[in-house]
Amino acid sequence: MAESYSPGRHSRRTDIHTASQNEESTTGKKVEWLTPHGEYLALGSDESKRLAAYRGLFATDLDTELMREIRTSTHGGYAIGGSRFREEIETALRQRATPRGAGRPAESTRKRKRV
Repeated sequence: MAESYSPGRHSRRTDIHTASQNEESTTGKKVEWLTPHGEYLALGSDESKRLAAYRGLFATDLDTELMREIRTSTHGGYAIGGSRFREEIETALRQRATPRGAGRPAESTRKRKRV
């Protein structure tokens, strides 16, 4: 019986699968029970080309500002993208898709809301 994955719960089977998948994708060492994903197979016409392409995906670091934006958006449940895209998301979902500024609203904003 295969165990399902749920956030915060790691099973031994999940850990083995993740490690095996990574080992096969990066070193080419075959794992009998692992079936390659179609996206991985599309990386090249043969195993050596796929390995080189897969390793190339992780050859450079992401920009520090991009990493900050991804973390903020992921942790807060916000949209990632330009201001127009985020406005469209907010309109469609009728909820905030961008973080608010830190602190309390300005005094003029608070007075308007009381009236």
